[in-house]
Amino acid sequence: MNMRKPDAHFAIDDLKDFHASLVKLEKEEISIIYPGHGKPFPMASLSLE
Repeated sequence: MNMRKPDAHFAIDDLKDFHASLVKLEKEEISIIYPGHGKPFPMASLSLE
């Protein structure tokens, strides 16, 4: 979700799966995220912690 800043959406059912998806994106060397709402933002702005 990217309304004010890139962040996880409050309606995520499984945070473990969400984190696994971010790890997959990082391995693919994705540099820009194009969300369904809000402006594109750099992958580096998401925290994988």
